[in-house]
Amino acid sequence: MLALMYSPVAVTCGEPKKLKKFRKRLARERREDLQRMADKIKDIAEDEKRRSKELLREHREYFEEKNSKSKDTSIDFFEK
Repeated sequence: MLALMYSPVAVTCGEPKKLKKFRKRLARERREDLQRMADKIKDIAEDEKRRSKELLREHREYFEEKNSKSKDTSIDFFEK
């Protein structure tokens, strides 16, 4: 009984030719799925780049307007 537990067990899941065809078909299907996922991720990245550039532009416009207004008017605290 103890010898049966320690003996190596060989399990085959089909003929090598069928297994090779299955691997090729599975790899081809997965490759297409991975390519679609990569395309979606690239699209998301491009959208994020565009959104961050737009946000940066809006911030620059806001702070440039704010700074230009403060330069025009000066406050003199030491008036007599």
